[in-house]
Amino acid sequence: MEPQCPNICFLGDFNAGTTNTFGCLLEDFCMENDFINFDHALLPLDTFTYISDDAHNTTSWIDHFVSSFSVHQAMFNMDVLTERIISDHRAVAVSIQ
Repeated sequence: MEPQCPNICFLGDFNAGTTNTFGCLLEDFCMENDFINFDHALLPLDTFTYISDDAHNTTSWIDHFVSSFSVHQAMFNMDVLTERIISDHRAVAVSIQ
């Protein structure tokens, strides 16, 4: 059955790292609903979108861009922006044709 709206995307702070429970749940959700975790497809494995403000400055990749296949096909670039830091989360820019 074709979805009523084939162009779907959602993005933000999922608190879903690649090795934590939320990350596994996000991956399962994507697989079960034919979504693509777009940032994992385009960004290097050492990417991070969050840096803690504790003494250790721990980094993690907990912000994601998830989309349907049709939206994924229209995307051609994604960057984590580090020039302007206004939060402990880094802004993510996505280019769509």
